[in-house]
Amino acid sequence: MLCLGNSNDMETKQEILEIVEKLPDEHLNELLEYPRRLEQSSFESTLVEKYLGVIISEDKEVLENLAK
Repeated sequence: MLCLGNSNDMETKQEILEIVEKLPDEHLNELLEYPRRLEQSSFESTLVEKYLGVIISEDKEVLENLAK
């Protein structure tokens, strides 16, 4: 299912689907690895941002307590 987005996003997704349909089956697993890596990278980036925010807020509290 395609997500609703701007026209350019939908055209890009359609072009990707058309290319995938033309690929020989033996290349599908290789192709699948790329979006999986992108997805994992995005997930890891989100975790890093989350934990970085926690660390910064905790450090801020420590520094404020030390300044008192």
